[in-house]
Amino acid sequence: MASQSPNLRSRHTASTAQNGSVPSTAEANTPPDLASKEDKIRFSVLDILRVLAGLLLLSSSLSYFITGDSVFWGYRPPLTRPARLKAWLRGPISLTDAELAAYDGSNPNLPIYLALNGSIYDVSVSPHFYGPGGSYSFFAGRDATRAYVTGCFDEDLTPDLRGVEEMFVPVDGGDEGREEGEEIEAGKGEEGREEEG
Repeated sequence: MASQSPNLRSRHTASTAQNGSVPSTAEANTPPDLASKEDKIRFSVLDILRVLAGLLLLSSSLSYFITGDSVFWGYRPPLTRPARLKAWLRGPISLTDAELAAYDGSNPNLPIYLALNGSIYDVSVSPHFYGPGGSYSFFAGRDATRAYVTGCFDEDLTPDLRGVEEMFVPVDGGDEGREEGEEIEAGKGEEGREEEG
């Protein structure tokens, strides 16, 4: 067995060619920088996308099982609400007072509109509030800006705001104790007059 058979091939490394000695099996199987490669952990873009997709799938399934109807934790993206998307594409609504009166909720085929300071809002999503018999049905189909500001829902269902600011200007109630013709100097209150006299 001193000679090797010609069909048997052996691998000679650079160290055997230089030294003439055969390296041990541990040295032959271990690349020199294996430890440094093991210390460096690399993530590819595909690995990151897999983790993100898994987290999204987990979150969506938990959302569906917890909320019972949504995979977005109750959030409904605009693409899932076509009526709102159509309204956004259509732009602002421009109606006269007579045309606006037709949108008071009495016709179930028409939306419910209300106006505030000239801007028209679609409140069709809450017919139980703004529709016939609702608690705010008196706002539907009209511009009731004055009623919003004053809080008087019986008489002030008009868009006219003239005189409203006078309702909120404080009235000085300390004039009862003064004599006629007596004035308070600027910057001095009741205490300032008592100190002088």
